[in-house]
Amino acid sequence: MQLNYVNKTKISIPKKFVEVWIHLIKKNLKPKDTRGLILSELTILFVSPVTMRGLNKKFRDKDCVTDILSFGSFANNAMPELVICPAVLKKRAKEHGLTFNFELGYLILHGILHLLGYDHENGGRKAKQMYDLQDKIYARVSKNLS
Repeated sequence: MQLNYVNKTKISIPKKFVEVWIHLIKKNLKPKDTRGLILSELTILFVSPVTMRGLNKKFRDKDCVTDILSFGSFANNAMPELVICPAVLKKRAKEHGLTFNFELGYLILHGILHLLGYDHENGGRKAKQMYDLQDKIYARVSKNLS
């Protein structure tokens, strides 16, 4: 997969970890999980809380800072993009008892599943399906990197 990074923050991003993490995600996704889509190119943009709040307001009508937003999908010709706020990621890592890297990996996995068409916003069966798959893959990938 071709990865494009854009870091608009002063927080250092572990690119090698991200590359290995994404490789392991792809390795652990079964063809049925990808819904026949090819994971070939991805842009990851790292932004400040102010920028993230603005994007969340503009695209989701939620006036708050979030940790990750997903744009596009692997199903169309537009380049899929994950927008991540490292400042929020740091706080969530502490809350979840994870390192910065493993919280980042969890978010990237979550975002990739959204780009593959998975959704949890309305709860129910679809949310359970997404979270079950996410937890299964996270356990496998994190075990390989521990």
